[in-house]
Amino acid sequence: MYTMVWHDKKWKDKRPLGAIRKTSGTELPSKDEFMPVVIDTYKTRSIASRRPEAPYNEIIQAWYAPMSADTRAAYSKDLELWARSMKASLEKLAALCIESPQDAYKTAILRRAGEISQDQKLATSTRLRKLASLRSWVDHMADYRADSYIPKIKRPKFRAGFKAKVQVRGEYVTRDLERVIGELQSLDTAKARRDLAMVLLMFDSGLRVGSVVSLRLSDIKADSVSVKMKMRGGARESRPISDRARAALQRWIEVRGDGGTWVFIPMKGKRSEFPQLTTRGAWKVINQLGLDHPHKLRHAAATKLADETGDVFLVRDFLGHSDVSTSSGYVDRSEENARRGTDILSRKKRR
Repeated sequence: MYTMVWHDKKWKDKRPLGAIRKTSGTELPSKDEFMPVVIDTYKTRSIASRRPEAPYNEIIQAWYAPMSADTRAAYSKDLELWARSMKASLEKLAALCIESPQDAYKTAILRRAGEISQDQKLATSTRLRKLASLRSWVDHMADYRADSYIPKIKRPKFRAGFKAKVQVRGEYVTRDLERVIGELQSLDTAKARRDLAMVLLMFDSGLRVGSVVSLRLSDIKADSVSVKMKMRGGARESRPISDRARAALQRWIEVRGDGGTWVFIPMKGKRSEFPQLTTRGAWKVINQLGLDHPHKLRHAAATKLADETGDVFLVRDFLGHSDVSTSSGYVDRSEENARRGTDILSRKKRR
C-alpha cells in the first residue's frame, strides 16, 4: 500500500499524513478518507509572472481554450461536480482557488483529491482522469494566485495486475468480436452495413470512437488504402485501413444516400439532413452488438497485435501513441521472447 504523504520544503522530508498533521498546524482531512495519492508542494512562479486580473468566467474559459471538444466536456463536468459538492458556482470556485489563504487552499485540494481517489464506485480509469483534470485546474489557477502557490498532484501508482486485466479483457473481446462480425456480415440491412464498417475501423485500424464518428466523406478516396482521420488533439492525418474495412465502408456508403458531410449518421430521426452520429450514439451501437464499449475494440486489437508480435514499437505506431511507455502495457514479458533475444545475440555472423 502507498501512504499519502506531504512534501514541503519547510522541513524537507516525507512523513505520513498523521505525523504532519501534528506539526504543520494545518487542519487536514483524516487519512482514512484517502487512497494512495502523493502531493508535492513548492513555490516556483514569481509574483511578477502572474497573469493580469480578469473576470472569473474569462479565467475559466482560458482553461478550456486549448482543450479538444471531448476533453473540454469531461473536464468541465469534473469541475461542475466539484463546485456542486462545495455548494458553489464555477465563478465562486475560481475565486476560492485564487483568493483563499494557502492553508485553506491546501486543505481544499487535498480533500478533493481524496474524494476522487476513494470513490470506489468509479472505474480506475475514471479516477485517473478526474485527478488529471484537477491537476490541470490547479496548475492553471496558480497563474492567478498572489502567493504563486502550486500544489502538484502526482498520478497514483497501481499494482502490475491492473494492466494485465486490460489484456484479459482484450482477449475476451477478440473472441467475441468474430461472432459479432459474422452476424453483421450475414445481414444485408443499412444498419448492419454501417455498424460493420464502424467495428472494423475501430478494430482493424485501432481507431478511437471520436476519430470514427468524425470521418467525413471527403476523407475517403476510391481504391485508397488509407483515409484521413481526426486524431486526438484535433489534427487530421492519414491512417491505413484493412481491405475488409474498406469494402465495408463502400457497402455502407452505397446505401447511406447522397448529401451531408459525415460518413456515419444516425439511422433514426431526420436522415435527410444527414446529421453526424455522436460519440454517445456510437457507444449505443456497440452496446447493442453485445460489446461493453467502443474503446475495448482498440484495446483488443492492441492486445492481439502484441501477443502475435511482441513488438512494443509496432503497437505504439499502430495506436498512434507518442510515448512507447504508454504502449508497453500490452506487451507481456515472456520466456519465449527472452530466448529469442538470446538466440539472436549469440548467433555467429556469417562471413
